[in-house]
Amino acid sequence: MRGIGIYDGTGPGEPGGLAFDLAQLVEALGMRGRVARWRALPSPSYVSDVDIAPFEAASDGPGPWISGEEFLACARAVQQVIDGEFQAMQPGDRSRPWLVLRAVDSSWWEAYSDDPDVEGALRRAFHDLRPARYQPRAT
Repeated sequence: MRGIGIYDGTGPGEPGGLAFDLAQLVEALGMRGRVARWRALPSPSYVSDVDIAPFEAASDGPGPWISGEEFLACARAVQQVIDGEFQAMQPGDRSRPWLVLRAVDSSWWEAYSDDPDVEGALRRAFHDLRPARYQPRAT
C-alpha cells in the first residue's frame, strides 16, 4: 500500500498542532468513507469526553467492523487521536482493507491505500502532504 503523511497545522508559522483529526479525514473521502466498513486496530489512544465503544473494544485485538456513518459519528465525538490505526473495507470486499489511517503521536496522520483516488481526495482537502514514514500494521 502506498502511504502519504498529512501534517496540516504543524508547519512553520502555523499554530503548532494539527488543524484536523479523524473526522475530517473520513469526511475528506466523501461518500466512499461513509459507505465503507471501519474498525480500530488494537489500543487506540484518544481524547474524548465519552468512551467510544468501538475503539474501546479494540483493547486486546481489532475492534468490530462498523458502518461508515457510525464510524464518522464516533470520530466526531473524539477531540484528538493520539495514536491509533483504523482500517476501512469497501462494501462487498472481504479481501483486504481499502484504506488504513494511522495517527502518529498526535503529530501527524498517515493514509495508506492502493487507490489513487484516496490521495487525490486528501490532496484536495489538505495542503501539507508528505511521503509516509511508516507502514500499516499487518492484520
